[in-house]
Amino acid sequence: YADRPTMAMPYADLDDIVRYARHHGAQYLVLDRNTARLRPQLAPLRRKDDVPGLRPVHEVQVEGRTAAIFALEPAPPKDRPMGAPLGFKIDELD
Repeated sequence: YADRPTMAMPYADLDDIVRYARHHGAQYLVLDRNTARLRPQLAPLRRKDDVPGLRPVHEVQVEGRTAAIFALEPAPPKDRPMGAPLGFKIDELD
């Protein structure tokens, strides 16, 4: 729904997730209700704690559900190869 490439997030602690995202050129991390429920290590993002390397840029609430978008800071180089895709069929249309 973001009209952007999407990649799988490793099941790791928050610092390793940010390192992985930066290594693979991700510019944003999206935290929605399902991700937050399945990944307790992302709890600092739900509490709005300051997290080094992530800056909150947008939050939306729809039907009582919240999704938050965080920018990686500093932004990773633009020439980084994309990480493993999620494999949605829509990804094959690009």
